Amino acid sequence: MKDITSQLIYWADELQAIARNGLIWSPNGYDRERYSRLLEIASTMFAATNAGVEVDPTVADKVRKLLDGLIEDGVRGYATPKSSVAAVVFNDADELLLVQRSDNGFWTLPTGWSDVGLSPAEVAAKEVREETGLEVIPRNLMGVYDTRKHRSFAPFQIYALLFYCEYVGGDLSRHPLETLDVGFFSKGKLPTIAPGFLSAVAHAFAFQCGEQTEPFFDSPGAPDENPDLG
Repeated sequence: MKDITSQLIYWADELQAIARNGLIWSPNGYDRERYSRLLEIASTMFAATNAGVEVDPTVADKVRKLLDGLIEDGVRGYATPKSSVAAVVFNDADELLLVQRSDNGFWTLPTGWSDVGLSPAEVAAKEVREETGLEVIPRNLMGVYDTRKHRSFAPFQIYALLFYCEYVGGDLSRHPLETLDVGFFSKGKLPTIAPGFLSAVAHAFAFQCGEQTEPFFDSPGAPDENPDLG
């Protein structure tokens, strides 16, 4: 069962997609007003995804501006899930590589948006190099995640590809703008993980110890994941 904030995000995400698609395909002035109002409602719902379900006007304004910026005419602007790539890297002590994001202070796997001109595996290696200073070789596709099923609070749906990578060299060094810190962590001494990465981190340790051998994907109708990492 979803909690109220998770359900709000589901509803808000669907509303914003309907609104954005309506704004790029509807020539009627009245319809555009209605779709614009839907986008405003969706932004307000995203801004109420907190413990008290209270609207934060500043967040609502930021989300609305972000969504407005995604609206483009024609097929190019059609609302569809974005794609991102993340990397799983372990050292010889079976400790997992994590980065502390500068925008929210949470710890995550090295990750970034998919880049035009690069394959997903190339993006995985690039993100590790840029965010941590380490060189890796992607070896396996570990999973494909629908972020809406894994507690992500992004104001749009993301399909995230997760690659298991071999650590081959380099020295740890954080990105001066994107990360506050970097490090390797054991399963029992993890820092505060971003909610949207809890499933991926749990699967990473399961993959490392052989408990998970096949790529993960969200099965139709499967419940949202909220694993206990211990």
